[in-house]
Amino acid sequence: MYPVPHKNLSSMESAALRRLQTNTYTNLHRLHLFYPTAYRDICPWCGTTPTLFHITWECTQHNEEHHNMNNTEEQWEALLSSSAFEDQLWLVQRAEMMARASGAL
Repeated sequence: MYPVPHKNLSSMESAALRRLQTNTYTNLHRLHLFYPTAYRDICPWCGTTPTLFHITWECTQHNEEHHNMNNTEEQWEALLSSSAFEDQLWLVQRAEMMARASGAL
């Protein structure tokens, strides 16, 4: 079970965090399932399946800060499970940045 959004997050940020925690945040893989002719099921940077986890956290081909990191599912889950305002805000901002960069938003 994930923690509630921090009280300092805006209502839009809180909703985005909940969508991240429930794996329903907009991403290319999900969009492809609904609109297969409009969205490709391929990461625009490395060619793998563009899941929420992959685009936001795992792919190292697009974001410089992640090139030298070992971005594991455990680290992803730890961020999703964090109740710290800074972690929640960073995760929401990163998800939006990567979704925009990938063409999902």
